Amino acid sequence: MKKVFSYFLFLILPTSLIQAQTNEAYKLSYQDSVRVILENSQNNEASMVGGVFATAWHSLTLDQQDLVKRQAEILRKKRYKPFPLLSDFYGSIGFIVEREHADAEKLSTFLKVAKLVIEKEDGNKTAAFFHYTRDFFEYHALHYERSYRLYAEADAYTFDYIKDPRVEVPDTTKSTDNFNQWDKNSPQQENNTVWQDDTTKVAKDALSSWMQQPMPQPVLTGAILKFEGVTFNFSTSYDSAFLKNTSGSLSLRDGTFVGKRGSFGWAPAGLGSDSVHFEFKEFNFNVDKPQVKAEQGKLVYVGKIAGKVDGVFEFKSLSHKDKMTSNYPRFMSFQSNVPILGLSNDKMKYHGGFALNGRRIYSSSVSGDYSKLEVMDASDKKFTALSRLFEFQDSVVTAKQAMIRIYQDNDSISHPSIQLRFDYGKQRLSLQRSKGPLHDAPFTSSFFNVDFSADILRWDLKSDSMNVTALGGVNQAPMIIESIDFYNQEDFRILSGKGFSFHPLALVVNYAEKNGVREFYDYDLAT
Repeated sequence: MKKVFSYFLFLILPTSLIQAQTNEAYKLSYQDSVRVILENSQNNEASMVGGVFATAWHSLTLDQQDLVKRQAEILRKKRYKPFPLLSDFYGSIGFIVEREHADAEKLSTFLKVAKLVIEKEDGNKTAAFFHYTRDFFEYHALHYERSYRLYAEADAYTFDYIKDPRVEVPDTTKSTDNFNQWDKNSPQQENNTVWQDDTTKVAKDALSSWMQQPMPQPVLTGAILKFEGVTFNFSTSYDSAFLKNTSGSLSLRDGTFVGKRGSFGWAPAGLGSDSVHFEFKEFNFNVDKPQVKAEQGKLVYVGKIAGKVDGVFEFKSLSHKDKMTSNYPRFMSFQSNVPILGLSNDKMKYHGGFALNGRRIYSSSVSGDYSKLEVMDASDKKFTALSRLFEFQDSVVTAKQAMIRIYQDNDSISHPSIQLRFDYGKQRLSLQRSKGPLHDAPFTSSFFNVDFSADILRWDLKSDSMNVTALGGVNQAPMIIESIDFYNQEDFRILSGKGFSFHPLALVVNYAEKNGVREFYDYDLAT
C-alpha cells in the first residue's frame, strides 16, 4: 500500500513540476501515470480501470483534462484513502467515455458535479458518489455485485447538485407498517366475536384521508442522478423483476431513490405483468437492497378484480424454490370492500379485502376489517363466515381462524373461531378445531339450546344432515353436550382467566343487566 500511495502522490503533483524535470531520461504522460499506478496496485480490476482511463483521456477536452487534474489534487490534500476511491474516481471518468459514450455536455456536467462533491462532501460521501457513478457508467446499474444487480434501462438522465436547505426532513420511518397482516392475524383480533362491523366512522374517515393524501418522501440533497422514464431490473439469484417507466432522483450520497409513477409486474410469481401489476404513486427505496415498498398505489388483476384497487405494495427478493412458491410481490387493499370476480354469484357472496402473496390470494386489508362469505341456496342462507384472512385457491376457500354461523331456519349452529375449508365447486363445508386461543370453545346450537364440543364437522350442503366427530387417538373420546341451563363450576373458574382481580364474565353480565342491553362496545364497558 505504501508503494501504491507513493505512486498516487507522484500522479497528482502539479504538471509544471513534472515538466521541470528536464534531466529525466523518460517521462510518463498524465494518463499513463494513472495507468501505471493502478497496474501496480496488483488488483486486476484496478489495472483494467487504468487502461480504460488512459484510452478515454484523449476524448476529453483540455479544459476537462485540467479539471480532472485539479480534482485529483484536492483528493490528495484531503488525504483520503486511495483505494477503492482512486479506482472509482478514474473509473467513472473512463467508463462515462468508453462505455456510456457520453457527449461533451453530459461529461462536463458530471465533472462539475464531481467537483462540488470533492470540495463540499466528506470522505464517505465522496467515496459513495464515485462508487455509484462508476457502477452506473460501467454496467448501467445502480448496484452491481454478484448476488444482486439493479440495472437501470434509461437514456434520459442528468446530474445535479442540490444544496442542503437545512429544513427538517420528513421521517418516513414512522409510517404505519401495513405489511404484517399478509401472513398472520393478531390473536387479540381473532378473539373479537362481534358479528357486526364495529369500526367507527372516525376511524374510517381517517383511513380514507390517509389513502388520499400523498405520503411524505425523503428530501434529497447533495449530488443526485435524475431519471425520466427509467426501467429498473432487480436481478438476483432468485428473481428478475422489473419496475417499469418510473421517474425520480437517486441520492449519490446514500443510494436512496425517490420516484413517482411506474408499474411493477407479478412475473416473479409466474403471472403475466400485463395482467397483474401494481401502479405506483410516490415511493422511495434504497438501491443497495433488492426490495421496494409503496404505501400508496393501485393493483390491476385482469380476471380477478374489476378496475383498479387502492392499496399497499412490497417486493423482496428472497430465497424460494420456484415462481409458484414465491411470496413476493405482495399487495394488500386498503379496505375490505373488494368484489372478487368469479367468486360471487346467486349462491355465494363475498365482501372483503384483497391481498396477494406472490400468486396466492387472501382477504386481508390494511383496515383490518373482517371479510364476509355468505352461502345460500335457492330458498335460504346456508352459512355465513367471517375472517380477516381467507385464502382463495381454485374452487376452495380456507381460513385458519373464522367465525361461522350455520343457519337452521331462525336458529343456527355457531362457533367463534374455527378452521374452515369450503369447496364451493362440490358444495362441501369442513370445520376443524383451530390452534388459536379459542380452540377449546364449543359449538353453540340455538335450536336445541346446547353447547357441544367437536374436533371436526363436515357438511355436504346438498344433504339435510352433517357429520360431527370427536377425535380421541387410541382411546375413544366422548362428545360433550351441555344444555344452556347446565352450570359447571369448573367452566366458570376457567373463564376467570389469569392475572385479573375480577371475573371478566361477571363484569360483562353485570354491565348488561344494569344497562338493560344485550349488545354493547368494549369502549362503553371500559368507560
